[in-house]
Amino acid sequence: MSEDDGLGPRDWMGRFCWILDDDGTPVSKTCPECLRHLPASNYGISRQTRSGLMSNCVECARARRSRNYHAGGGTKKQRDRFRERTYGVSPADVAAMMKAQGGVCALCGCEEDGHQRTRSGKPAPFHVDHCHKTGLFRGMLCQQCNTALGRIEKVGIENIAAYLRGGTASIPDP
Repeated sequence: MSEDDGLGPRDWMGRFCWILDDDGTPVSKTCPECLRHLPASNYGISRQTRSGLMSNCVECARARRSRNYHAGGGTKKQRDRFRERTYGVSPADVAAMMKAQGGVCALCGCEEDGHQRTRSGKPAPFHVDHCHKTGLFRGMLCQQCNTALGRIEKVGIENIAAYLRGGTASIPDP
């Protein structure tokens, strides 16, 4: 492709360039995926590019995320891969722990379809509870218990107990 193909300006490597305003602000560009010349308002914000805007238009970026999501098997497979990569916990480990816990949260005993819902209204999945110092997998918790436990670990159980008894708690260093 050459510069006179009607798709917009290119850099020395043949990539589409932004058309800049007098003050250097991006005005428009051709999306490399759909080949439409669009104004800068049709591109999302990106900290990784010099222009501060994404290379693909919002519609193409959304379509790509959707393709990747469905190609990857959706939320459950993504969650399984994330748990394995981040915590070293396989789907079999999660299933064994859930069976050992009787299918309920290890702290409050709620069921997976209990008090938490995702934005789409589906039951929220349980979270992997792990020790932040050792990385050991402790169990599966509902979102509320996982959040509460994380805050307790940060503040310290002794401080919480002292506060509840009416005493003063020592504020931990950040």
